[in-house]
Amino acid sequence: MKQYLIKTSTNWADEIDLHGWLILDEEDLAAAKKKLQPMIDDGFHAELYVGTNEEIQVDADEVLTELKSAIELTPEEAHTLTKFFGLSYGFSLYDRFIRSSDVEDFYEEIEEKKEAEESKN
Repeated sequence: MKQYLIKTSTNWADEIDLHGWLILDEEDLAAAKKKLQPMIDDGFHAELYVGTNEEIQVDADEVLTELKSAIELTPEEAHTLTKFFGLSYGFSLYDRFIRSSDVEDFYEEIEEKKEAEESKN
């Protein structure tokens, strides 16, 4: 299965440089893009904490743009990276975004709305 490198290189208020990467296989990459779509449609953003008391606001479409710029890895490249560093290293925007409590709340709200609509019918 193909594997992709998703790189993050961003800056918070010209004060903190945030760099890192994440490796996803093509199935996980497609699922990640699909999971972001409802958030993009809603104009959703999450606040991600960096450092001890600093946070950055990240829009779902920023994360999707990063995913779309994924670089396909050869099997040798993927093996070397994962052998020495694992599947991620440093600050991965997608990983931090998707695991944020704001995203969890977003999907809980969707489920609650869905259940409410189903109970009406």
